[in-house]
Amino acid sequence: MVVDDHPVVLRGLAAMLRDDPHLRVDGLAATSAEALALVARLRPRVVLLDLTLGNESGLDLIPLLKARAPDVRILVLSALDEGTHAVRALRAGAHGYVEKTQAASDLVAAVHRVGEGKIWVSDVTADRILSGIGRQKPGGAEGHPFDALSDRERHVVQLLGRGMSTREIANELHVAFKTVEAHYAHIKHKAGIRTGRELTRLAVLWAEGHGTR
Repeated sequence: MVVDDHPVVLRGLAAMLRDDPHLRVDGLAATSAEALALVARLRPRVVLLDLTLGNESGLDLIPLLKARAPDVRILVLSALDEGTHAVRALRAGAHGYVEKTQAASDLVAAVHRVGEGKIWVSDVTADRILSGIGRQKPGGAEGHPFDALSDRERHVVQLLGRGMSTREIANELHVAFKTVEAHYAHIKHKAGIRTGRELTRLAVLWAEGHGTR
């Protein structure tokens, strides 16, 4: 089953998947309501789901689909950056994540893999997940790159994770612009982060996990 709010994309994806003799597309849905009704009736093996469904969230739809059809496998196909959204989708119950910029052959391979009961993510996301497991603390508690931060640095991460700019963070904390940049440098050093983009990605995930968004 394919779920996407753009009719042309929806039918294009269905046609592409039907070109594979080992795949069958039984249902198309453009809204959460349509998807929930179809998944309960069709019980597909795999749902190919866009994260953005107009004003609705595909992320919120994932657990609802699994409640209607517990055995369904969910593969997210999205234009949203994988580094920011893949882990969130997996935590919500998805079994794979493919960016819309990837080749059609990758998408077909992902559908097969997820349908076989396996997980599909990019090598970069897999490395990030495995790195997180490798940082587990004794007793099974998960470590995090931000565990070593000071209270002020954690506050900066929270604000960054909410989508605030460096200037907005400086105004919020009543400090100079360069002071915030210095915080960024210290945070990246302590967390082993190399780029500002990676810092922003982790900040968004961390903020989501701590209920600050």
